[in-house]
Amino acid sequence: MLNRIKGMKRLMQSVYIFHAFFWAFSNLINPITPAMFLELGLPDYMFGVSFAAMAGASFFMAPVWGRLCGKIGCTKVIFIGFVTYAVTQIAFYYSVTQAEIIICRLAGGITCSAVPVATLAGLINLTGAEERSRGMLYYSVLSTAGCAVGYSIGGFFGQHIY
Repeated sequence: MLNRIKGMKRLMQSVYIFHAFFWAFSNLINPITPAMFLELGLPDYMFGVSFAAMAGASFFMAPVWGRLCGKIGCTKVIFIGFVTYAVTQIAFYYSVTQAEIIICRLAGGITCSAVPVATLAGLINLTGAEERSRGMLYYSVLSTAGCAVGYSIGGFFGQHIY
């Protein structure tokens, strides 16, 4: 029983670390997006349109990813989301037209919601009622910290790229 508890703690630590890295990596490009759009000569409203495309797609896909967690498992959904989101981020970086940018942001929204939904579902599945509130606290804190780290690193590198 003690080994099972230790194993579960290690698993949860891995989930938390992965989750923080996901948020850091997923926010690397955000600080340079306005400069990228200016360099491409896009209108000012494109920043809002691209964000709305991503946020809207993420909002509508979250329940789908949640149901998929129940069918194929949280780990597979996390893997699918992480890989496909990375691809959409790379495609977004190389996009040059408004249509390409909007398509990449829609695809990014569809795929990026998979990781937080599956991570939270996995957290709920792996923790008992007593540990759940602490687990959700760590989830929230690491999401915010990961975002901040991603913006910082992206801003630092963006300063040298743009």
